[in-house]
Amino acid sequence: MFDGMETRYTYRLRVNEGQARSLQQVFHARRFVWNTALGRWSDLWRHEQCTLGLADMSRELTDWRSRFDWLAAVPVTPQQQVLRDLDRSIRAFYDNKNPAGRPRFKKKGSHSSARWTKNGFGLDGDRLSVAVAGGRAHLRVVWSRLLPSAPTFRRTRCWSWPEPGTRATPGAGPIPHPRDWV
Repeated sequence: MFDGMETRYTYRLRVNEGQARSLQQVFHARRFVWNTALGRWSDLWRHEQCTLGLADMSRELTDWRSRFDWLAAVPVTPQQQVLRDLDRSIRAFYDNKNPAGRPRFKKKGSHSSARWTKNGFGLDGDRLSVAVAGGRAHLRVVWSRLLPSAPTFRRTRCWSWPEPGTRATPGAGPIPHPRDWV
C-alpha cells in the first residue's frame, strides 16, 4: 500500500570542467555496468536458457570492481542503482501485462544520468554535494523554487548532464539559497 506522496523537483546544475569530468566518470561507469550486465544476461539466456537475477548481478559487479581499478575508483551507489534499473527492465520484459520491450544497450553520448541514494548526496549550504571519484563534488544549483523541507527521500531521480563542451549558460552572479528567499 502506498503511504504517502512522492514529490520531485528539477533544478539546473552549474558545474566547472573538473566537476563535469568527475560526473562523466560516474556516467561512463554506469553505462559500462549496464552494458556488461545486459550482455551477460543475454549470453546466459541465449546459451543456457537461464537468467541473471539482481543478487547474481551484484556479485558480478563486485568482481568487475576488483578487476577494473577505474571502475572501483567511482562510487558504487550509482552502479548498484543501474543494476536495480536493469533488473526492473528485465522483469518488465518477462511480464506479459507490460508492453516493455527487451532492454537495450546504452550508447556513448546518449542521455547521461545517474542516481544516488541518500548517503551519496547532500545539501551543503547552497550547493548540492554528490559522491564522485576522489571524494565529493559540490555543485552549484540554480534554485528555481524553495524546497518545502530537507530532502528525506531514499533516493533522487536521474540527473542529466550534457557531454563536456556543451556547457550550460554561464552563471550571472551568486545564486541565493532558498532559505534567503522572502
